[in-house]
Amino acid sequence: MQNKKVMVALVLLMFIFGFTFTIAFFTDSFDIPNVFKTQVFKTTVEEEFISPDNWLPGDETLKKIRVNNVGDLSVAARISIKEEWVANDGEKLSGIQNGNKAAIINFVNTDKWIKDGDYYYYNKKLKKGESSLDFIESVTFNDKIEAESECNRHESNGVIQIVCSSSTLGYANATYTLTFKIDTVQYDSYKEIWNTNININ
Repeated sequence: MQNKKVMVALVLLMFIFGFTFTIAFFTDSFDIPNVFKTQVFKTTVEEEFISPDNWLPGDETLKKIRVNNVGDLSVAARISIKEEWVANDGEKLSGIQNGNKAAIINFVNTDKWIKDGDYYYYNKKLKKGESSLDFIESVTFNDKIEAESECNRHESNGVIQIVCSSSTLGYANATYTLTFKIDTVQYDSYKEIWNTNININ
């Protein structure tokens, strides 16, 4: 009888320890989503320009350009310019003749677009939905620029005839390319990213 009691007690203890051991393996797992939604950074450039195919000295061609902030974040904007004249034979021209600039860029809003080094900085931050003022309004082919000409002399029966026509060299039949590089950056980081001391408010 004593042995039976001991046996029952051992079985009971094994059952209890076994049950406890099993419970120790129960676990729980929770997923707690924390969503961080970023704001949209987006800018567009708007221009008004029709490329002339018969640009003559003295001609002024409309050219307007502005920056639009169509995102959520305030942005800073800057523009740099590159000019290139190429003669009809492929030779690059200096863009200056007898001290005169061949193409005159007519800037506007110069109190808003501040030049520093190679860049023009818009001195006001562009908030969501805002646009800069125009950077330029037009480009003029300087009327002081002279097209080079070629003249040929012909003599027949005592009559001398000199025929001159525009040369294919120089600014006659040349191509002028005006390239704008527009940079925009999140407003609160413009000084560090652009390494500038210009104040944009």
